[in-house]
Amino acid sequence: MTGVVGVTGHRVLEHPIYVVKARLRKLFSNKLKPSLVITGMAIGFDQVVADFCMENNIPFLAAVPFVGQESLWLDPVKASYRNLLDHATEVVVVNTGEYEPWKLMARNQWIVDRSDALVEYLLHEHGGTWDCHNRIVTTGKPVYNIGHSLAGVL
Repeated sequence: MTGVVGVTGHRVLEHPIYVVKARLRKLFSNKLKPSLVITGMAIGFDQVVADFCMENNIPFLAAVPFVGQESLWLDPVKASYRNLLDHATEVVVVNTGEYEPWKLMARNQWIVDRSDALVEYLLHEHGGTWDCHNRIVTTGKPVYNIGHSLAGVL
């Protein structure tokens, strides 16, 4: 058992959700067996992982970067987000106050600091996912990139 697994990934997935969830299932059941998953609850991979955890009775912690993260999202996305928060084992608001870009990076560091390993959906070397990747690499903790492992799979 790995213990606490943090996750990070792109907003837009280049693979169907069922393929991503199948890869998560294989990784979580065969190798990591997390006792807790920490997700930053962003649109895309973060929420796919939260949904996967909910479906598979895996405890997950929602690390929300600030209150109102979802304020600019479409109503159906907000409803899905709130449903996921309702099913989280715990919801932690990492920063006080309204949106500021640095709060997303602070949330990434919060996840890295509390994780024993990181599962990422990283296909591009820029943005918040790349930031989180770089933060975890400096710790020497294991990183599992399922985006890379899905290259060429469609």
